[in-house]
Amino acid sequence: MTLHHVVSMLFGPILLTSLHLVVNIFSFPTLFIFLLLSSLSSALTQESNYPLLNTKSSLLRGNIQIQGRELLLDGVPFVMKAVCYSPIAKGKSAHSLEDVILLHPSKEDLVLIEHDFKLMQDAGVNTVRTYFPMTEKPLLDLLEKYHLRTIVPIFNSLAFIPYDQIHQRVTQIAAALKNHPSTLLWEVGNEWNYNNFYSSEVKGGTAPSSLELLTTAITALREEDQVHPISTVLGDLPKEESFWKSLPDAQIDLYGSNIYDGLTFGDRFQRWKNISTKPLYIAEFGATAFNDKKQGEDDASQALALRSLLTQIQENLSAKNPDHVLVGGAIFEFADEWWKGGGSPSSHGSDGFYLIADQEGKSILRSYPSDHLKDKNSPKIAGPYPDQIFHEKWWGIVDIDRNKRPAYKVVEEIYHQ
Repeated sequence: MTLHHVVSMLFGPILLTSLHLVVNIFSFPTLFIFLLLSSLSSALTQESNYPLLNTKSSLLRGNIQIQGRELLLDGVPFVMKAVCYSPIAKGKSAHSLEDVILLHPSKEDLVLIEHDFKLMQDAGVNTVRTYFPMTEKPLLDLLEKYHLRTIVPIFNSLAFIPYDQIHQRVTQIAAALKNHPSTLLWEVGNEWNYNNFYSSEVKGGTAPSSLELLTTAITALREEDQVHPISTVLGDLPKEESFWKSLPDAQIDLYGSNIYDGLTFGDRFQRWKNISTKPLYIAEFGATAFNDKKQGEDDASQALALRSLLTQIQENLSAKNPDHVLVGGAIFEFADEWWKGGGSPSSHGSDGFYLIADQEGKSILRSYPSDHLKDKNSPKIAGPYPDQIFHEKWWGIVDIDRNKRPAYKVVEEIYHQ
């Protein structure tokens, strides 16, 4: 089933321009689920020579460097204390680019964004991960004011940047942001191992392979900027050795992975040691504040999950031990987005998704709550705590009105350690 079919099935017929599509898709942590089953049940075998990828980053220029598994800032190991950020107002929808305030913020939008940045700073957040690059000067000034670094999503979709424009658009974005102090690193792709840079949504011809797109974007980026690290973000950690060996690893400085698997990251950090000598960051992780078992808000469970996941990240930081694999992670997400998951963007419903397995063990994407009663005897496959359901309107550590949830306090406590 293509991503287009899934979106059509769950949301009904939505007429989107190519830019509308990319906003819709990039904000969804649930893209992670399309290949989740294949990666959850596996661990790389120990029979071959490990790590699989032995190239080391040669990024030793400027004040941001990669050394082993560490990300150095001015020669000091940097801990990425990040949060994912995609602010969409109540009643608005990312189906309309006019509602995506990070693209062209009004004066009123800038007031909200500054309030958000202040809350992030107070919680100890030092890095913001967005789904579009922030290039407007007022936004860059606010980032600098609140001492926030950015993970810049420089190329994630053919729907946003067509293939024949990759070189031009990537170099334009890099030229605009490479000298700004907020730029921490470049990110190419978001779970592209699931979505092939959303090429199935581009009409008119066969799209290039994911590897060709990845290499084209990275090559253009490195031509323009030789200082900042380049990362690529995968959905979980694929199990196939052939996948890892096919990557242009020599051109990638560090990797990100989006992981949603209850209260733990399992054996993934050890698995990463068997895959690569380079740094890893968790590009998305988190828990929702809604619990199907309670049929209502469950802030305590969200806080419990974030405490568990953040503690595991803290215990595996390369800044504390250079043999550890992580430079940090990005919590999904800062504030609730009511437009997601189905239902009205003006209501805070429990709409979302989950996975079950069919009789052959293949994963099936299901809609919540419409399918849930039919599937009550079918065990779910992984997914976020507390109920393995991706309640799309309930991810925030603050709600849509910016009221702090208990999870915010957990983040504040741990990020200030």
